[in-house]
Amino acid sequence: MAPVAGGAGKRDGPRGHAVPHGGVAIDDAIDALLSRPFKAESLKAWASRSIDPSAAGRLASAPHLSTGARAMLWSVYCLDKPNSGALRQSTRPTHLAYLEEYRDRIVYGGALLGADGQTVAGSLLVVKLPDRAAAQKFSDGDPYAKAGLFESVAIHPTRKVFVNAAAAE
Repeated sequence: MAPVAGGAGKRDGPRGHAVPHGGVAIDDAIDALLSRPFKAESLKAWASRSIDPSAAGRLASAPHLSTGARAMLWSVYCLDKPNSGALRQSTRPTHLAYLEEYRDRIVYGGALLGADGQTVAGSLLVVKLPDRAAAQKFSDGDPYAKAGLFESVAIHPTRKVFVNAAAAE
């Protein structure tokens, strides 16, 4: 924590939040807790004593807390085989129907474009799934993959650092 700033008895937390003397910023505490599997009830109890009473609800509603497994983000980066535009186009309706089944777990999905900004060169999906096996299963089940559209598929764990949804519009 930074030295005393602002008023007496207040310090700035690691993210610049004012916190009570000797305390930690609530967002930093939540981040630390969410990085480990805990039972929702123990987190509710902790949050009810924290400086932010709404934290109890946010922590208890985190999807990974009830299972003990934390879902994480996975980037699925797929490059199409050369000259596969017709295969992509004919398979697109079943691909979109498949993605619809995962709508609540897809953070972002879209086509990768070639240098001309028009030609589709592949797909990029960011999905929230519990582990690499689930991400692989998601990728393998995609009708594009089943049809043999992709020349390569790379699956990587991904960490969200910055989001500006308005800039994407």
